[in-house]
Amino acid sequence: MTKRLVGLMAIASLLFLSSCNRQAAPTPIPRPTSTIPWSTINAYDADLLIDPVNLWAKADTPSSVVGKIHHGDRVRVLARKGDRVQVETRSGVRGWCHYMFIDELR
Repeated sequence: MTKRLVGLMAIASLLFLSSCNRQAAPTPIPRPTSTIPWSTINAYDADLLIDPVNLWAKADTPSSVVGKIHHGDRVRVLARKGDRVQVETRSGVRGWCHYMFIDELR
């Protein structure tokens, strides 16, 4: 019985030591929004000014309007999904609009 107990303790010790040597996968650090550059809203579609531009709650329309942006406003582009981009306004409102309204993405 004592040989069996010693063997179990040896196995448990090896398992413990082998798990101590493993390094956990690094946790991705979210990029602070303050480091994302500002982009300019260009609300012209050909010769037509679309002002204000709706900010949608979800990339897939229809969804609720969470805010509005205007020609010349500055926003941060946070994400892109198809032809939609998630932006954050200077006041902190986040929503989705078409990428063509972002001057730097045209």
